[in-house]
Amino acid sequence: MLIEKIDESKLLISLGRYDIEKLELNEEKMTLSNPEFKETLKAILSVAMLEADIRPSGKRVRIEAMPYDKGCFIIVSFLNSRRSKKYTVRKKKNFIYRFDDFEDIITLAQSFSKSDIKIGANSVFECDGVYYLFVEDCTEETEKIIELFSEKYYPDNITNARFSEYGNVIAKNNALLKINNAFIK
Repeated sequence: MLIEKIDESKLLISLGRYDIEKLELNEEKMTLSNPEFKETLKAILSVAMLEADIRPSGKRVRIEAMPYDKGCFIIVSFLNSRRSKKYTVRKKKNFIYRFDDFEDIITLAQSFSKSDIKIGANSVFECDGVYYLFVEDCTEETEKIIELFSEKYYPDNITNARFSEYGNVIAKNNALLKINNAFIK
């Protein structure tokens, strides 16, 4: 389990496959109606808060779980409102792809503009000379997108939180469309 303090009110917890197996978690068990999962979640939060040295001032907590092929990211936001605690577990199909050359992103943008494949909200970032395409909430055509990417590109597990802190935004909100319009005539 990796724990990263995003700011004074947010934590990023990354559970790998080993952690998930050790905690005996699966998608069916990860519901708030499951008392066993609630206890596991409380234990994970208490360890994370100690390790990251976060002392929340409010009592409300928002939890977002984002499973991916190598594990699960959990973003914990401590809210300052005095309303009762509310937990939310959302399952998103987010994908992050790494590109060593910006020309590959231009080629990808061009191929999407020529196809009927719908892609979810997407952004392109640069971090340490490497380019990343972050695709959020993929549509039902996710399988086609994965097939297209897997021919030439490989997924990466850098987090969106790391993008916002250390990366440079190349294009946000329909980045592939913007890149295609800028570079392809």
